Amino acid sequence: PRRQELCIYYFGNNTQIPIINSQDILKEAFIKSAAGETFLSWQKYKTDNNGGADLQTKLEGGTISEEFKRIMFYTFGDLRDFLFGTDISEKHGEKSNPKKANRFSFPENYKTWYRYHVKTGGKHMVLRYGKQWVCGLSHHINCTEKETVCKKLTETYSIDKVKFTDTNTTLCDFASIPQFFRW
Repeated sequence: PRRQELCIYYFGNNTQIPIINSQDILKEAFIKSAAGETFLSWQKYKTDNNGGADLQTKLEGGTISEEFKRIMFYTFGDLRDFLFGTDISEKHGEKSNPKKANRFSFPENYKTWYRYHVKTGGKHMVLRYGKQWVCGLSHHINCTEKETVCKKLTETYSIDKVKFTDTNTTLCDFASIPQFFRW
């Protein structure tokens, strides 16, 4: 299960939960966690693919593989599930249990705020997630044109444009699918 290792430090760690006292801090916690998860996911993805030298070269050329893009779609859906407490699986361990994390860190007014931003067309949170997706990957870009590559990644894989190639499903549409059907 992917969630056993999902980065939820900024909104799920016992040292961080007490400082989440406003919607802005909650939003930043989610965004930082998304960037951290992207960073760690890329490291694991490269390791799982024989060191990923070719993948790294493609990333530095401004291209994200379809397989990694798919991983990030699922990650976005998982983070969304954390906020809404809609995890349908069991036995993921205390650190990755969305319902337990929600009980401590997401009062109902924060969930209401998030629902407003996602479900009423407010894309601020989603767009910020997209920027952090690129931010998390940018730490792996070591070439001299880092700024140019990051700009290309941001334009090519912006949240309002990025889709599964085989189905044309957007990230927002995918994350809105109930968890059971995403599997």
